[in-house]
Amino acid sequence: MKAKFKKPDDYIPTDIWRDAKDFFLSIRDDVEIYRKFKLFPNLKQSLEADKFVAWWGFEGFAENPQSVLLILDNLNDILTKVNECNLMDGFEQLQYKLILFYRLLKENGMIHE
Repeated sequence: MKAKFKKPDDYIPTDIWRDAKDFFLSIRDDVEIYRKFKLFPNLKQSLEADKFVAWWGFEGFAENPQSVLLILDNLNDILTKVNECNLMDGFEQLQYKLILFYRLLKENGMIHE
């Protein structure tokens, strides 16, 4: 008789791990791209986007792991809002996306000033 393999209670399927990692890396990349663009002095600055970037840089998501899930759950709405604005400039699109991330987290008490 074969012994059955019992999955641990906290088992997460590989495809979910992969999707979560890809999503996390996409935010990390967005933050890094934003930081590089900010080096150009002529670009419009945003305090809210800067605050999200700082929160991410200080690994605020480690204190509130549910914050990343909150962003993921609302990502389609956020991307729809960004696309509805018809922003032609890639930097402005990225900046607005980070602003919406910041506002979402702030509204849900995950970012404190």
